[in-house]
Amino acid sequence: MASRTRNDRPRSERPPGRRPGSATTRAAMSTTIPVAAPPCRVLIVDDEPAIAHVMALVVEQRGCVPLVAADGQEALDLAHVQPPDLVITDLMMPRLDGAGLLAELRAESRAEGREPIPAILMTGARAAVLADVPADAVLVKPFRIEALLALLDRFLGPARPG
Repeated sequence: MASRTRNDRPRSERPPGRRPGSATTRAAMSTTIPVAAPPCRVLIVDDEPAIAHVMALVVEQRGCVPLVAADGQEALDLAHVQPPDLVITDLMMPRLDGAGLLAELRAESRAEGREPIPAILMTGARAAVLADVPADAVLVKPFRIEALLALLDRFLGPARPG
C-alpha cells in the first residue's frame, strides 16, 4: 500500500482551520498586529566629543536614537533631515551657538504651524546669560547623569524597554 502525504488525507482527517481560505486562516490574516512606536530621536549638540559621547550612550540605553552634532549649524542641518523629538544643546559652540540653534528651530516651528521641539540647554554660564535663550530646561555643567535622566523622563516620558 502506498504511503499517504498530509494533502492526500480525506477531508474528515484534516485538522480544522488549516486549509488556505478557511475561516480560521482568514481571521488570522485579518488580525491587527501591534506595531511598536518608532524610537524617539534626541539631537545632542556639543563641541566636546566626550560629553556628546556620554550623553549619546545614556540616550541610547534609554531606548532612543541619539543624533549627534558638533555645532549648531551641523545640528540644524541634521534636524532638517531627521526631525528630533528633543534637542539637548550646549550654549557655547563654534559656527552657530546653542541659543542661535534654538531660536532658529523655534522660528521654523512657528512658520510651519508646529509645536516647538522641546529643548534642554547645557551650560556652565550664569543665569543672567540665559534670560533670552529659548530653552525649556537648563542642565548646568558639570551635571549628574541622574539629572539628565530626570529631564529625559520629563520631556519624553518613561524609558522604553530596550
